[in-house]
Amino acid sequence: MPELCAITESIKIMGTKPRLLIVRNLDGNASRNRNELGFNELKKLCELSSRTLALNLGFLVKKKIVQARKEKNRRFYSLTGRGEELLPVLIDIGKWGKKWNIYP
Repeated sequence: MPELCAITESIKIMGTKPRLLIVRNLDGNASRNRNELGFNELKKLCELSSRTLALNLGFLVKKKIVQARKEKNRRFYSLTGRGEELLPVLIDIGKWGKKWNIYP
């Protein structure tokens, strides 16, 4: 049985566009001063369907990258410490992509 590779295993977890959009939009430094968003606000920012957002939020909560807080009939989402540590990695990947003109 081959040894697990931390890089490939991490990419399996974060390597989808919806998950990357969720983490990016939960970054309080991106465009807002707060880092907690309601489901509908996050849906609008990420431009995802309700189903896609719900499935990916559930996955990220299970992996402890995002945390959910319930208040009355609403849920609010924010990054955990694990999720916050991921942000510099994503920023560096973005810088690499810009430097090497990776995207169209």
